[in-house]
Amino acid sequence: MSQGQWKHDLFGCFSNINLALQTWIVPCVTYGQNTEGAELCSCVVGGLAYYVPGYNLFLKAKTREAIREKRGIPGTFGNDCLMSICCGYCTLIQENAEMFEQTSVNMARE
Repeated sequence: MSQGQWKHDLFGCFSNINLALQTWIVPCVTYGQNTEGAELCSCVVGGLAYYVPGYNLFLKAKTREAIREKRGIPGTFGNDCLMSICCGYCTLIQENAEMFEQTSVNMARE
């Protein structure tokens, strides 16, 4: 398998304003979508797991790991844990955009 890379930048949080707002207001929804997309658990179970301290970080890192492996993106579980702890919202958005190939919302006026 060839080495891939993330298609969406970690700090490109606002490239899709709708996803950014959803994640800021109800992060459990984005979290649940990501766990379901990574085929780890259902959206509802994932969303509820967001509120379970300790387990939420483990599941978040496992979700990131599963997405990386599906896309052939290099990395380690340790790095996934670190990213999940230090850049929680940005990683939620990056993972969701990666799985669902969401495109940027053009906010320019015409």
